[in-house]
Amino acid sequence: MLPFFMEDDMDIKKLLKKLPGAWVLAIIVVVWVIFFGIVKFVGHARTLRPIAVYATVILAIVWVIVIVLSLLKSKKEQDSKRMADATSAGSARIKNLEEKLLFAIKALRQSKVGKTVGKADAQFAVPWYLLIGPIGSGKTSLLTKSGLDFRLRDPSATDVSPGSTRDCNWMFANEAVVMDTTGRYITQPDKSIDKAEWLALLDQLKKHRKAKPMDGLIIAVDISKIIPAREDEIEREAQNIRDRIDDIVEQLGISLPVYLVFTKCDMIQGFTEFFATLDKDARNQILGCSFNAKQQANMATAFKDEWSVLYNSLKNHIN
Repeated sequence: MLPFFMEDDMDIKKLLKKLPGAWVLAIIVVVWVIFFGIVKFVGHARTLRPIAVYATVILAIVWVIVIVLSLLKSKKEQDSKRMADATSAGSARIKNLEEKLLFAIKALRQSKVGKTVGKADAQFAVPWYLLIGPIGSGKTSLLTKSGLDFRLRDPSATDVSPGSTRDCNWMFANEAVVMDTTGRYITQPDKSIDKAEWLALLDQLKKHRKAKPMDGLIIAVDISKIIPAREDEIEREAQNIRDRIDDIVEQLGISLPVYLVFTKCDMIQGFTEFFATLDKDARNQILGCSFNAKQQANMATAFKDEWSVLYNSLKNHIN
């Protein structure tokens, strides 16, 4: 009768295959069975015991080595499978990105703009902006509430709820084309897929829009997360964004304007109440400042000056 933990169709050989180093363990058991058998029928336990102990120690060491090698082999096989799966998934996503880009170019060529300027120049008739930002930073909401009339959208972007962007959604307005990207391109939690996908998007822009891959970069940052965050958390988020800017410069070989937008300002205490007192024209004014590339040497001073102007402007509304 088989032990209760074995199924009827499982023999000893199958069981041993399931255990790392099981054969070595089996040999150790056999050695001690033989030892006790000899002692029982022949005697000379003192003479044989050291031999049995030495043999057991050696076999135990071999057993440990076999287990370690088996675990390393198993981990390597799992990593290889995971890499293969990631490569397959990444290839499918990269192909999907290129299909979306080609759809965007085709849509522009078939639009009124394309018919006016010609198909060859249609994709350069309006500026293209890349929108990036961490997950949940409100990128899509920024676009939908921008006042721009996005008459045409990426047909695959059926859901525009927060955090729903899978890779890159294309938004078409009379004034511009905006590429709304997923937040994982910033943090890249899965380096094997996210980084490759992000760089592939930049490569495709360079390939299909050689003269000018993009006209500007928009960065969305959730101010409601920045205010209570620790300094190291802010630095980490800033570094992630800076890395993506470096990727753009290196991959595309261009310099371009960067627009940093703080989203979810209505979550700041008193923000809504303060601006509710302003008329429509005042609310339509830009709340921010601009920096010239030539100011890099004295950026800290330039920031303080612009901050003072912005602060005094808001203060004057109170008075």
